[in-house]
Amino acid sequence: MQLRKDLRLEEAVYFQIDRTIRRVRQYSQQQFQRYNFDLTIDQWIIFKQVGEGDGVSLVSIADNTFKDPASVTRIVDALQKKGLVEKRMNPNDRRKFDVYLTEEGSTVLTSMIPRVVDIRAKGLSGIPEEELNAMSKVLSKIYENVDAALI
Repeated sequence: MQLRKDLRLEEAVYFQIDRTIRRVRQYSQQQFQRYNFDLTIDQWIIFKQVGEGDGVSLVSIADNTFKDPASVTRIVDALQKKGLVEKRMNPNDRRKFDVYLTEEGSTVLTSMIPRVVDIRAKGLSGIPEEELNAMSKVLSKIYENVDAALI
């Protein structure tokens, strides 16, 4: 594959990445419905991020999930309405909130993880670990290249 010429769309790496992630999200959402998970994929991403910390700021969630702050706020509000997370005022800055799992949220997260692991495994089945490691390195390098070029 040549890098310095125009390619057919389906040959372009970025198109392949986008097409793949869209299909993975579609499959994942289908499986969420199958397992009666009352979450969208975007809600899952935020929910999982909250579960990985102990009082995560909205800014931190946005940074770590590459989502805009307004979307994070809407998703956190939806998760709060479902009883999965709660917002508490940051003890060091009363203008900010930190997000925590509720007891129910912790239970739901724990019950979802084995299914999510299975969902992830579907797309990776049959791919040797060394190829997955190489792909991870390549994707990280692409990210670094583009991130460094951002103004």
